[in-house]
Amino acid sequence: MDEEARSITILLVDDHEMVLSTMAAVMQLEPDFQVVGTAMTIAGALEQAAAHRPDVVVIDYRLPDGDGVLATRRIRELVPGTRVVMLTGMDDPATRAEAFEAGCSAFVAKGARIDRLASAVRTAAAAQAR
Repeated sequence: MDEEARSITILLVDDHEMVLSTMAAVMQLEPDFQVVGTAMTIAGALEQAAAHRPDVVVIDYRLPDGDGVLATRRIRELVPGTRVVMLTGMDDPATRAEAFEAGCSAFVAKGARIDRLASAVRTAAAAQAR
């Protein structure tokens, strides 16, 4: 099996360019991750998800054209096998419940360590592979 075949493909979605660029750079350092696209809006996320059919989408809760919950529902309808990891500064029980109800596989607070995000992506991808 070649390296690319073992990679977890990831689409990253955040409306802050610096956060998005940093997250992409850090995720690319993981030997089993391949960032296949980035987007700053739900519309962009849907376009990228349809084009790349990633294993996992990491998406911010707050986006300029809606929230991550709406985006999760739409991504899961468009690409049913894709798993979604919600990444947000809104780490409260109501937001978590809403995210999981929408179909998120994991929820990571932006204040968490980056290895927590990597772990959530791997866990989501493992669930996707089943």
